[in-house]
Amino acid sequence: MPTRNATVLPSVLLYVPGDRPDRFAKAEAASPGVILDLEDAVAADRKATARDAVRAHIAASAHAAKLWVRVGRATLHDDIEALRDCSGYAGIMLADATRDTLAQLTEQLPHIPVIALVESAAALDQLPEMAAAPNIVTFGVGEVDLLADLGLRRTPGTAHVIDNLRFRMVHAAAAAGLAAPIAPTSLDVRDTASLTSSTEHLRDLGFGSRTAIHPDQCAIVADVFTPTAEEVDRAQRLLAAFERAGGAVAVDEHGRFIDAAVLREARSILFRAGLEGATA
Repeated sequence: MPTRNATVLPSVLLYVPGDRPDRFAKAEAASPGVILDLEDAVAADRKATARDAVRAHIAASAHAAKLWVRVGRATLHDDIEALRDCSGYAGIMLADATRDTLAQLTEQLPHIPVIALVESAAALDQLPEMAAAPNIVTFGVGEVDLLADLGLRRTPGTAHVIDNLRFRMVHAAAAAGLAAPIAPTSLDVRDTASLTSSTEHLRDLGFGSRTAIHPDQCAIVADVFTPTAEEVDRAQRLLAAFERAGGAVAVDEHGRFIDAAVLREARSILFRAGLEGATA
């Protein structure tokens, strides 16, 4: 649960190429969060067209508050210039983030929330420094690029190593009081059972949301990361019991002590459910 930044992240963020404005409204209808991509999804000779399309859509959209814009490290200057006069959108996802590029973005657009996408070994080493940036919301994981940079193959035998890399981002975000990181995209848009199980696994590792590349993935991912009605009800009852105790020892309906860890979990559930009164 974030303590430094008031930005509330959606349970799922759907990528859409920045040069495909015909897909923007459809993406907004399919997902609670949308990433208008100016980076990998757009060919080099289409970058200027994409920037113009993204700027125009942000200005005209009734749902601009759910829009994030992914910018590229190699084109960072031009992407920043394109967004300098934009307002009302949720924030920026910085691809292949490093300490230096994050500092550049923070200096140029100091009031815009940023998701730092970790895609290199260098970025892994710089997690604590990046987590201290004033406008960072959390980390995302560009897992394909990260594994390639490390020379790490995705096999059953390396699954525990990959989970360890993922947890480093969870740890760094939690230690800095940031929102839980955004889990990497599943490239399989047809196997819904696999998408569900992998999303549950990432949730259990400490991730708070996940990116998607197809509208059909959004409902599945959102369902995994959204607390159930039963979880919300229990969390509300725990907090109510604690408040009734007025600072004395509190117990739940089963006579179990309500300690600080139990309270943090209850507040986290209510926060992820989008309910008020769930601050740290």
